[in-house]
Amino acid sequence: MPRPELQYDNNAVSCLSQYASRVRTIHFEITFPAPNYNDPDLTRVTGEIEDIVNIINNEFTNVSQFEVTFFLQRLDVNQLSSARAFRKLNLRGCELTYFVEGECTDIVDMDTDWLEELEPAEL
Repeated sequence: MPRPELQYDNNAVSCLSQYASRVRTIHFEITFPAPNYNDPDLTRVTGEIEDIVNIINNEFTNVSQFEVTFFLQRLDVNQLSSARAFRKLNLRGCELTYFVEGECTDIVDMDTDWLEELEPAEL
C-alpha cells in the first residue's frame, strides 16, 4: 500500500495536524538547489523546518520513527546545517541520509556531532 505524501507548500504547516493521530512513521525529504552563500531562502527553509518540528513534537504523539533525506547539488555545510532543527525532536534515533549529485553520501544519527565533524573538512 503506497504511503500518503504531503507535498510541502505554504500551507503545509497548517495542514499537518490532520495527520497527527494516525501517523507512526515520518519520511521528510527536501531537495536543495545549487548552493548560494547569501541565500535568504535557506533561512526561511530552516525556519519552516523548525515550525514543522514544533508541530510534530506537540501533536504527533504516536510517531516512533522519523527519517530525514536531503538531496544536494553539491556538499554544502550551510544547507546541511538546516537539519540541526531536527535535533529538537522529542524522538531519539532520527537519522539523516544525504545525497550529493544523486549519490548517497552519508547516513548520520541526528543526536551526534556529525555536522561539527564535517565542518572542518569543508573549510
